[in-house]
Amino acid sequence: MLKPDEESTFMKRKTLVNLTALFTVFLLFLSYADILLAGEISLRYSLKGNVLKIVFESDDENLLKKATISSSYSLIKIGFPEDFSFTAPNKIGAFEYNKKENNIFLNIKGLMNVKVLRLESPSRLVLDVYLEGKSKPEIKPETPATAPIIPGPPEEPFVGELKSIVIDPGHGGSDVGLYSPLYNEKSIALKVAKRLRNASKREKRKAYLTRYQDSDTSLKKRILTIRKKRPDLVISIHLSTSDHFVIYTVPEKTYQGELPYLLSASQLPYVARSRAISSAIASTLTKDLNIEVSHRDLPLPVLSYSNCRAFMIELPGPDFFEYTEKSIQKIVRAILEGIKAYEKG
Repeated sequence: MLKPDEESTFMKRKTLVNLTALFTVFLLFLSYADILLAGEISLRYSLKGNVLKIVFESDDENLLKKATISSSYSLIKIGFPEDFSFTAPNKIGAFEYNKKENNIFLNIKGLMNVKVLRLESPSRLVLDVYLEGKSKPEIKPETPATAPIIPGPPEEPFVGELKSIVIDPGHGGSDVGLYSPLYNEKSIALKVAKRLRNASKREKRKAYLTRYQDSDTSLKKRILTIRKKRPDLVISIHLSTSDHFVIYTVPEKTYQGELPYLLSASQLPYVARSRAISSAIASTLTKDLNIEVSHRDLPLPVLSYSNCRAFMIELPGPDFFEYTEKSIQKIVRAILEGIKAYEKG
């Protein structure tokens, strides 16, 4: 038989234990509710040639709409606005993935470039990842063993000034390119292209764009515009996730038989001149903006089909460079100064 004071102490302890147990159950319920309410994201992928397509799907449109994408070397980071449950194939040979808090990290060997699309019905975030070319067995045409390997048409000497330019703002419409809640590649590329066109026209050059507004513009349409305008120079403008400029030109190749005369080999006679003018522009960009410029060879179709000097420039990512009206004009002036330096030889 407990004394009154002992019974009171016992009841208090019992009440405290019950409250503690109830509170623990409540916390477990909240955790379980968070799991139930968390959005779900699934991953699927396909690999075709040198293009790896990675698709994220979710019933929660907000998760994919507000996701940010950044890349560095072989790593792509996708940041989501809140935590989520994640499902993916158990074995993926093409790349490695890892979920950490609100982020998914993709480790992709041979990563060259990434194009981002956001689609609806159902909500999808699509990454088209361009990989370094894989070595393939050489397929020789049925010609005599003694058939000579010949280079493309001989390069013509440079004469006169560059009187006409076609500027190709990358992406457009549903193809947003690099994207975050603060910026998207298609808009910055178009803004820079328009400023470059206007400045070129003030210098009495003919200047055209492959797209004048935020619209879907196919690669075929871009190439047809270039072929129709017959310019002296093509500049394709894109955005990177790096802190510097990257300029691409078509690599030099040798062809057999009639291959040099295909449309896809149109750039062959102009490779050296394309490299020369891109080097001149790289010098003025480095001098005027104090930003590093790197050069790479890549057989991009918009360049390969251009029958004139042609290069693609990737501008620094907005995480490293602020795109104000003043800074854009500075880029434009540096490009035009580079063109003038090239014209002077």
